[in-house]
Amino acid sequence: MTNALLKAAEVPLETARAAVEVAQLAVLLAEKANTNAVTDAGVSALLAIAAAKGAAYNVRVNVQALDDRTKGQSLAREAEQLVNKASDLGDQVTKLVERALSG
Repeated sequence: MTNALLKAAEVPLETARAAVEVAQLAVLLAEKANTNAVTDAGVSALLAIAAAKGAAYNVRVNVQALDDRTKGQSLAREAEQLVNKASDLGDQVTKLVERALSG
């Protein structure tokens, strides 16, 4: 059961990693895009944050189900770090979008 729960936590962890990659791409788009496309970068960043948070929830629920939670703590910790990174990137994008929309 432990191995199955750990494996079940790995899948959403991969999703959180991918969400951070999307947020990184959103920063690039927001920096280089014309004003008409910058809002697309903003929406992408918001969705990346939501995906990272949702994935982290799924990691945590699988870790909580472990008899020995210490075996999954590194996964939960990484998930939390990924959420923080996605959020930080999202904040960068938000600033760029707001600057572009301010004229």
